[in-house]
Amino acid sequence: MPNKQPSYRIKDEPAVTEIYANKIVSAIFDGHVVSLTLGNGRIAPERTDEQPKEEISIHVNCRIALSPSAALEVVNSINNIMATVQKMQKPAAAA
Repeated sequence: MPNKQPSYRIKDEPAVTEIYANKIVSAIFDGHVVSLTLGNGRIAPERTDEQPKEEISIHVNCRIALSPSAALEVVNSINNIMATVQKMQKPAAAA
């Protein structure tokens, strides 16, 4: 008989802040932990009376360390999301 995955109750803690990132600064696996560093690309002037420069600054805003099994869950979840996105785009491309 195969081992049955335990069922977990999820508690959504409202105090947990949401981080927006549009850049992966680094992704490292040291043999025990998958470490991700995320950031946000910004184009902002140094002073209020200046126009923004074309130079983009990447600001680190999140670091996350995952066990290999949790990292695999993230990869599988993202693959499922991307498969859904691709299915949604096919009808639009055919039109």
